[in-house]
Amino acid sequence: LMGGMNEVGETVEDAVHRELAEEMSIILPPSNRPVLFGLYNDPMRDTRRHSASAVYVVDVPEGLQPTAGDDATHVVRFPLSDVEKHEFFVDHKTVLRDYIKGRRRASTGQGPL
Repeated sequence: LMGGMNEVGETVEDAVHRELAEEMSIILPPSNRPVLFGLYNDPMRDTRRHSASAVYVVDVPEGLQPTAGDDATHVVRFPLSDVEKHEFFVDHKTVLRDYIKGRRRASTGQGPL
């Protein structure tokens, strides 16, 4: 997971592409559009300030290798089955748990991602 803020005049989808490039050195074609996954707005999600996050999912082709850039100190790639083994910033583990549940529902035909 990576995050960032929109720049003035920028769509959220364009911000996802920019942040992927800045923080993980991943350049995606404009045709690879992010899809809104959820909105996380629990007032206690971040102890620094009240914030809401729009979470997007984007397909990153298998051959692209992320590398840390901009304000990212490092990039770690691991299987979703290992989520519980890792520590995350604020509510990012909640986001990943929700994503895993959504994938299970989608794979069994019980609903969208």
